[in-house]
Amino acid sequence: MSDARTEKLPEDTGIEVHFDEKHGVLSLSAGGESFSRLRNLVAAEAGWPKAVDCIRLISIEDALRRKKTNWVRDRVGLIGCSIVGSLLGFALIVGVRTIVNWMR
Repeated sequence: MSDARTEKLPEDTGIEVHFDEKHGVLSLSAGGESFSRLRNLVAAEAGWPKAVDCIRLISIEDALRRKKTNWVRDRVGLIGCSIVGSLLGFALIVGVRTIVNWMR
């Protein structure tokens, strides 16, 4: 990924920042106390009284920016593929029948 940048935060906090500009993905890598602090902050924001120590990965997604699928566009694509598949199947059957007739 040539668009991805990795940089260490100042003061050696133990957190590495990875940003992929192409996909808009920001990920943090942390270990030990740094991860514990981040985990506790996320747990407190979510309303948990205390973070669970067995958590090893935290994934955060912008819920407002989720892409909604367009039902009509999905169905048009599915119908188009079905028509093309049917035509290809018909052509295959006609071709096999033609070859069988030549062999008689």
